[in-house]
Amino acid sequence: MLQPTPTTAEVRGEKLTALLTINGADEGGDGRVPLLSSSQAGAGGRPAHTPWERHGSLQNNTALRQALHNWLTPDLPAHRGPEEADVRLSVDAPDAITEGEVYELRATVPPHIRGHDRVAVFAAAGDGPVRTMENLGGGRYRARLAGLSAGPHRVRVSTANARHVVMTALVLVLESGADDGE
Repeated sequence: MLQPTPTTAEVRGEKLTALLTINGADEGGDGRVPLLSSSQAGAGGRPAHTPWERHGSLQNNTALRQALHNWLTPDLPAHRGPEEADVRLSVDAPDAITEGEVYELRATVPPHIRGHDRVAVFAAAGDGPVRTMENLGGGRYRARLAGLSAGPHRVRVSTANARHVVMTALVLVLESGADDGE
């Protein structure tokens, strides 16, 4: 937008002469429209987008076409849920199970989160494999982890990408028979 652009004019004799300045400052423009004319009222004098292009070639400027597309296109539909990694979850994870039991944990995404019922939610215990949690609908998810050995385990729940941990739970797997008084 810093192309030489007539911004004001003055009468010289019987002729109107275009000037590249306003109050002595050259603010530029696109060669046809002064920068001050491309600013939205109340926007503090800053234009929304300032392509470094001449007026007659604005339609050829890829960045400007993309900016126009972004301004005029509504938000894309959510097919798998929000794109941001920090989706707030409520996780119900038991603190202890007995060896041989299936460890079941549940996660809920609040309904006010756009795409809450289509979020990719993952769970893993310790260094075990990362599993996609089952989508139960309505923003509810479930994972069933089997084969946890006796001892403590750290369970990680994540969204968007399996390495971005949103919540951690600790579970103690008791040896079978340990709870019957032996």
